[in-house]
Amino acid sequence: MKNILIVFAILLICSSVFGQNVGIGTTSPTARLHVVDSAVLFTGPAVTVSPALFNPPVSGAGSRMMWYPAKAAFRAGTVDGTDWDKDNIGNQSFAGGFNTKAKGFGAFSMGSTNISSGDVSASFGYSNVASGDAALTFGIYSTASGYNSATIGSSNVAQGTYAISLGLNNWAVADNSIAMGANNVTRAVSSTALGYSNVALSTNSLVIGAYNDTTLTDTLFEIGNGSYGARSNALTVLRNGNLGIGNINPTNLLTFAPIGGKKISLFPGSTGDAGMGIFPNEFRQYTDNSNADFTFGYDNYGAGFSEKVRFKASGLVGVGTSSPTLSTGGSGIVAQNNTYIQLRVQSSASAAGMEFKPSTGNQYEIQADNTNNWFVYNRNANAYRLFINGSRFVGIGTNNPTQALQVIGNILASGTITPSDIRYKKNIQLIQSPIEKLQQLNGVTYDYRKEEFPQMGFSDKEQVGLIAQEVEKVFPQLVVTDDKGYKAVDYMKLVPVLIEALKAQQLQHDEDQKRFERLEAQIKLLAEKK
Repeated sequence: MKNILIVFAILLICSSVFGQNVGIGTTSPTARLHVVDSAVLFTGPAVTVSPALFNPPVSGAGSRMMWYPAKAAFRAGTVDGTDWDKDNIGNQSFAGGFNTKAKGFGAFSMGSTNISSGDVSASFGYSNVASGDAALTFGIYSTASGYNSATIGSSNVAQGTYAISLGLNNWAVADNSIAMGANNVTRAVSSTALGYSNVALSTNSLVIGAYNDTTLTDTLFEIGNGSYGARSNALTVLRNGNLGIGNINPTNLLTFAPIGGKKISLFPGSTGDAGMGIFPNEFRQYTDNSNADFTFGYDNYGAGFSEKVRFKASGLVGVGTSSPTLSTGGSGIVAQNNTYIQLRVQSSASAAGMEFKPSTGNQYEIQADNTNNWFVYNRNANAYRLFINGSRFVGIGTNNPTQALQVIGNILASGTITPSDIRYKKNIQLIQSPIEKLQQLNGVTYDYRKEEFPQMGFSDKEQVGLIAQEVEKVFPQLVVTDDKGYKAVDYMKLVPVLIEALKAQQLQHDEDQKRFERLEAQIKLLAEKK
């Protein structure tokens, strides 16, 4: 206490000597308190305490810089009322300027006559209000009342949650809406209005331009350039995907204004027109010259046009030639000027595909027929090389596969695997009596009846194997029957049976060995007694 009295005495003496200015570290103070070459420390409670325990250092009108420890708040500037009194100061808030108010927790207000009443809100400029929590205002005469809303500019309102209003006199009334430009209004959730005097009334809608609007029900997107009394709505997109050009109520995916004339025109002129048209059953590109061809290619600047495809007025189609000799009604599209291969599109009532015809060698076709079959066909050999039927069965060397993959001939593979993880399986049981079951099977040698079944591609060499009907009686799991009743054996599945049979035989051998050893011991014992 003694030290404090000494400091006050020194301050009183200094204030009287220097015209009421106090200097610390200087003999020429220029302000009420002038500190040189040192820091200034203002302290308060270690933690924020109840405001009821402490009032601000000063209340009411006046100009001041004030630290309010009870609320950890700071004020600097001028007020002519109660804006900086205790009840208008938010915890951990900041206000500076003239008649600014930061009433919410963590609020920030800077400028003139701004109010930040929402928690963690901020206002900058003149006569703005940030009343929503986490709201933000920049500019003049603007209000951000929605949660996490924002305004930038003049006379803007952001009323909805997460609403944004930028520019002049815009109103973002609905949640998640954006109004940008001047005099725009968004009244529907997640709607956007950009430009001048646009109104977005439909949920998730977008309006761009001037004096455009969306309806309350269907419009999703609008662009135009009208006037206050006559909305233009030049481009309209509805929720169902319909697009209107000059039509605010499109009934089709693309609807033009209900006026006469061509809708799409390319290179219009006095001597001829060209254009495109979309109709219920066709897409049309046209010219009014009956002798005109359609060509496709590329054009390098300065090098001229290089033609790749030509559609003749007569209906002929050429790829790599400007003078095709076949039409699509004959063999199809012809690629010429190539001595190695010709590509033709083949079609008929039952099949369609492509033909590859080299100048020499075999001619191949890739086709699909009207029964959902796909195949590669060797025209010279009159044989199918690869066949995929409508059931997704694949045949190699056969056009009648009965399994997921059927190969006529041998298969050479570096390895095969079968899913066998225990996590895939249930009802697991050991194979019973494997030896007895194997004894019911007969290993045989045989020859295939190749001449009677040429489609099977059987080998003419002697075979070794089992009879499927005999196997089916003992191991039905090993036999597969096709849709014609012919049977096949899955020899790989015999491996587990053979393993169990070998184990059973080994067990029998071990028991016989033990029995033999016992008999041998008994014989030896009898011999010793004699």
